[in-house]
Amino acid sequence: MYNVSSIPGALMFAALNQQDFLRRIFGACLAGPVLDMEVGDMCGKAGPATPKLFTYMRYNAELSGSAWRSWA
Repeated sequence: MYNVSSIPGALMFAALNQQDFLRRIFGACLAGPVLDMEVGDMCGKAGPATPKLFTYMRYNAELSGSAWRSWA
């Protein structure tokens, strides 16, 4: 039952990472966290589109309870 309940979240997380990676490849990434150890953050890196098609920045807001408690 655990796998059944965790699969939708895992698929959504995978789709989020794929879309973020594609935006960084085709756009000029100015800010964003490291995607993984293989590709890094892709900021300032070349891609298949020259010149880059758009400017892209990604900021992730932590919305968990522990993040809110640290502000108080």
